[in-house]
Formats: sequence, structure tokens, C-alpha cells
Amino acid sequence: MSILSEFLTMLGVQDDFCIQLMGEITAGRILFGDKDIEPILGVTALESVGILVDPANKTLRRLPAIPLK
Repeated sequence: MSILSEFLTMLGVQDDFCIQLMGEITAGRILFGDKDIEPILGVTALESVGILVDPANKTLRRLPAIPLK
């Protein structure tokens, strides 16, 4: 746990978040890093809203919908 993370926790900052991406909403967790760390959006958060990272084309794609029976 970084010093920044400990400080934010002492202030009562919650590490849960809600994200809206490409019209979909999901919940997840925020990991606080040091001040000089670039923010990133993890694959888990993207996949939970049905978004697939395509590294070959450097694009985001919607996962195909699976019909319910």
C-alpha cells in the first residue's frame, strides 16, 4: 500500500467506483498509486461492460451478445 493510498483511506475516500463506457455502466475497484503513476483502465473493468481490447488493431470492440434461452 502506498503512502497516498494510506492517506486517502484515512480521509475516508472509498475505493469503489462506477464507470460508464460506450453506453454501459459497471462497478469496480480503484487502486490508488503514487502521484507520478499514469491512470489506467484495466481489462477486467472493460470486460465487465462487454468491451474487448483488440491489441492487433489497437481498438476497443463490443463483445457479441449471447441470446438467453
